[in-house]
Amino acid sequence: MPPVSSVLAREVWEIEGVGALRVRVATREDLATIDGTWPALRQPTDWHHAWRWDDICASKRERFAVIANDEPVGIWCCDHTTPRDLPNRIAYRLDYLEVRGDLRSGPIGPFLLTVIASRALEVGADSVILAAFPIPGLVRAYVASGAEERCAKGWNPPPKLIPLVYEHAALAHLQGLADDLVKQP
Repeated sequence: MPPVSSVLAREVWEIEGVGALRVRVATREDLATIDGTWPALRQPTDWHHAWRWDDICASKRERFAVIANDEPVGIWCCDHTTPRDLPNRIAYRLDYLEVRGDLRSGPIGPFLLTVIASRALEVGADSVILAAFPIPGLVRAYVASGAEERCAKGWNPPPKLIPLVYEHAALAHLQGLADDLVKQP
């Protein structure tokens, strides 16, 4: 299936100390760059040392890269371009995401979450669901950004992962943070 487009591709965000950021559908070149350079930047404790984004994205219609200085610094993908209709919610299911290893403690991770929230709202979702590796700092970061550590009714997350839900208010807040970073002409 071909990837889908997004209005996010028209925006440019500015983060102090990072510069201009863009979002685009992840290209083959982006995936090759990520697979060629990011493994060496991953932490020894990372669970995803063997991830190959080219393989992961091969069957995903939603696959977006965050670009700084013409290089990918973040990526996310999921199976569905339309939100999942679950009891009491319409959810955007986030399957995979990663920030380049040497940039994880900076503003790129929080920014990635703001554009994911913006994308979820763009496609009509009122929540985002994801399952995270059981790494305390990682789960804390999601909770600090507005996620709730729980499972959405009607969703079966992968075993051994921590289910998280971003409700509509958290998505709107994150989208507002992204909007505040839009570079003015």
